[in-house]
Amino acid sequence: MQGQRAMIKRIKIALVLLAGLSLTDVFPSLKFLSIVTGLKHKLLEAHQKMDEILDDIVKQHKANHEHGRKCNAESGDEDLVDVLLRQQESGKLQIPITTRNIKAIILPRVMAKVQAEVTQVYKGKKAIEEADIQNLKYFKIVIKETLGLHPSAPLITRTSRESRELDGYMILDKTQVLVNIWQ
Repeated sequence: MQGQRAMIKRIKIALVLLAGLSLTDVFPSLKFLSIVTGLKHKLLEAHQKMDEILDDIVKQHKANHEHGRKCNAESGDEDLVDVLLRQQESGKLQIPITTRNIKAIILPRVMAKVQAEVTQVYKGKKAIEEADIQNLKYFKIVIKETLGLHPSAPLITRTSRESRELDGYMILDKTQVLVNIWQ
């Protein structure tokens, strides 16, 4: 629960940083502005802190598994992290689940929605069959996004103000370009 509060706090900080207009938005060709304004450092720091929190959550679950405790949820039942770690350890999936995938899935709001879906679909079942996974619509979407099959990173459009060569490509004046705001 403490990790969840810390994570929500970090997400709010990152959203505030990303939501505001920065000098790099106004002058995209002046890449040094993100360093001068400190925005890049603040975003990297927020990302690092969130990653540390998620690492702690996964490590805590792994430690519990090593000590023979298979349940970590407050209810005493297996939670989503336990299920994902069990699948990771089994190695039976066509696409292996990495710790990075698990961390991407367990963001608080996403995790709550996935847990609710898993609980609803598998209510009363003792064993999970691979065929049952087809009933987990939201869970499959989260997995696909996590694996990069359907990227969740938003793209924004910008119009160039002048002709310019970029990485060997000529970008003409008034050309619409897509910018990945997460990079």
